[in-house]
Amino acid sequence: MSLFSQVFTISSRDMILVVLSVSIVVIFFPQPSLKAASLTKEQTFQVALLAARDGEFEKASAFLKKVLEIDPRFAPAYNSLGMVYQTMGEDPGHHEALRYYQLAVQVDPDYVDALNNLGRIYYSSGQFIQAEQSLVRSLELRPGQGDVSLLLGWAYLFGQSRAEQAIKYFELGLAIVND
Repeated sequence: MSLFSQVFTISSRDMILVVLSVSIVVIFFPQPSLKAASLTKEQTFQVALLAARDGEFEKASAFLKKVLEIDPRFAPAYNSLGMVYQTMGEDPGHHEALRYYQLAVQVDPDYVDALNNLGRIYYSSGQFIQAEQSLVRSLELRPGQGDVSLLLGWAYLFGQSRAEQAIKYFELGLAIVND
């Protein structure tokens, strides 16, 4: 199961509408830059998610960029672009992924998924203080995220040698995960 199919769910009704829209558009407009023009922002976004789920990252990226042309303040498109770049593996150091996650949080400072992705990428690149800031904010907005609590514990332990804080978040994370 891909990262996108785990993160994004689409109702059956919406899936049928998206598939019909995509089918019509693909038949009449084979180029992504042309076919996205006839779709709404939401439809274009759903098409991008479907492409990403199917491993068609170039198409997903093109559709997500089209979404941002339609609405440059649509944080989920920035977050999804970050996920696309991170998943593609063609972004050494994850600079593009990081940039898009940062843009998502800049547009919507309370966007928990982007805060989590930003925290994870900061953690994986050894930027533990930035990881802490993103993960703490995420947990303030949406308590009860076991995986985020555990990652924050690791950031405290490895990145800052703050064992007491680490143990607090390990215990919290394990209690949530084991529930």
